[in-house]
Amino acid sequence: MPSLFFGENMKKILKSALPLFAAAIMIISTYLIFSAGGGEVYAAGYYDYYYEQYALTYDVNADLTMTVTEDFTVRYTGTRNTGILRDIPVNAGDRVRNVRCAEIIDGETTAVEYAVESEYSGFITVDIGDTSYKSGQTHRYLLTYEYAVTKPTSETTLSINAVGFGYDTTINDVSVTINLPDGFKDADCYVGELGTTSTSDYQLDGNTITLQVASLPAYNGVTFDLHFGEGVLSTKIDITPYIIVIVGCLIIGALVVLKLLKFNRGGITVVPNFDACDRFDPLSMGKLIDNTVDSSDITSLIFYWANKGYLKIDMTNPDDIVLIRQAVAIPSYMPHYQKYMFDNLFLNAASVRVSSLKNKFYRTVEIVTREVDSIHCKMYDTKSTTVSLIFALIGGLLMSVTPLIMAIATINITFLYMLPFFMLIPAFIVYTLTRMVYERSGKLKKRTCVLLYLGIAFVSLVISIVYALIVVPSYIIEPVPKVLLCLVGFAIIMLSVSFIMRTPEYEKVQGDVIGFKEFITDVEKEKLEEMLETNPELYYKILPYAQVLGVSDIWEEKFKDLTVAPPQWATGYTGAFDYLLFCAALHSINNNMSSSFVSRPSSSGLSGGGSGSFGGRGGGGHGGGGSRGR
Repeated sequence: MPSLFFGENMKKILKSALPLFAAAIMIISTYLIFSAGGGEVYAAGYYDYYYEQYALTYDVNADLTMTVTEDFTVRYTGTRNTGILRDIPVNAGDRVRNVRCAEIIDGETTAVEYAVESEYSGFITVDIGDTSYKSGQTHRYLLTYEYAVTKPTSETTLSINAVGFGYDTTINDVSVTINLPDGFKDADCYVGELGTTSTSDYQLDGNTITLQVASLPAYNGVTFDLHFGEGVLSTKIDITPYIIVIVGCLIIGALVVLKLLKFNRGGITVVPNFDACDRFDPLSMGKLIDNTVDSSDITSLIFYWANKGYLKIDMTNPDDIVLIRQAVAIPSYMPHYQKYMFDNLFLNAASVRVSSLKNKFYRTVEIVTREVDSIHCKMYDTKSTTVSLIFALIGGLLMSVTPLIMAIATINITFLYMLPFFMLIPAFIVYTLTRMVYERSGKLKKRTCVLLYLGIAFVSLVISIVYALIVVPSYIIEPVPKVLLCLVGFAIIMLSVSFIMRTPEYEKVQGDVIGFKEFITDVEKEKLEEMLETNPELYYKILPYAQVLGVSDIWEEKFKDLTVAPPQWATGYTGAFDYLLFCAALHSINNNMSSSFVSRPSSSGLSGGGSGSFGGRGGGGHGGGGSRGR
């Protein structure tokens, strides 16, 4: 059913939601432009520097959260130094919060220009310094942040890279202080290159560990494996994103209440009938059943005209039929689009071979489609459609804006993480697909509708997993609330479609059309035999309508055991008439016409601390990271 997802109604839905899509593209483009400078390669000598002193203090809590204070003095020796980049690892799912930086001048803490960003995956980068050159200068900085370990080495061991292994320069006069909670037992310390297994001495005073190192060469670090008693360590869950998920659930509740109170008109009244075919041609009926004009709706007019006597179909070659003109023009009381299509089909010729219409007739089809759309343009209530789009936008923003707000509120106000704004695109797609299924519900079987809705929900689940694994890092929002947040957002988007109400006029007309469809599907054999006595060509009269209503197979099955004569409009049909073979030929003819009518001409590396998955050697802990000159 490919036309379900690529019919004309998709164009209209895309147009109605175009502001949402345009906003997403603008935001994403801006993000890409301003982030294009990441990953600059620094030339040797341009940005050389070293640390004259580095004092680190870790205030560790039993819930594996800690406050980190870094007091360091940098000597800039490069020719183009403007600052320093401090990379804090979060590749083990750890969280960094409340990043603050200042400069110490003459013992006084003063403001310094800095920004927090995500330049490399798995690291938060603190970009310290302005654009002025600092070659030959010495600056002392104070960097503080809160660090939370979400996956400790074991239930009784916490590994910390007190000094990470990603510093690309010498660090002199290193001082490490670790204040530990009650329950601490002992520690192992490793000083040296990444992966070293040689232990180093440290000083212990109560629950405070101190370590002094005269100098660390580039890419050397300090790791502590801190051992605690049973039941001492726990992990702290960030409840903030769960609060946002709850807010999303409340929005769903408000959506349901608003739907029941304000947008819950009685709906379509369906009464089986047979006279709808006398009031609508099949093309209009195809539009009214599902708010779209498919290629099969267009070709239905060929059989409709044949039954009216306006043309005949030469079936000598079923793979390339010839349409033979029988009427000079369509009667004046017929809709204009019929006259336009008929005239452009023959172009004053007596006949036309369908294969000759390839790559030519599509312009006529487009004009006919637009005219039918303009005739049946007021099908859905404008207010309800607007409310639907508003709720869909809320659902999309819930997924795309929440990570940005979380990053700004919890990490640093300068941390503008814009990648989740890409989620506005799948949000837009899910809304469009859901609305298309909703509008086609009159034509589709209930089972098919349910399966399509489930399919869209499954796609939403897959996107939610991608959102959790790739789009939003766990140091901003943890995995479980990420998935829940995305699912709630998509639930709001899908439910928002239920706000869309048909106009009272469209409800009445569609009720008649669906009633006619029910007549086709439910009429008994005895009734058909009775009707055939007065109208031997009943099967062919209703066939184009059954085609646009999606029940041609049911209509065909009902006549399998009845006597059906060949239609008067078929010529070139040789041999004894076989109903089933003739139906198969009609299917082939319709497919070939659909293809010909709409065919168109073709157009021309970063070093840093370990992941925290193991202890017992240097670099196996959380935190640390490194720095780079700039």
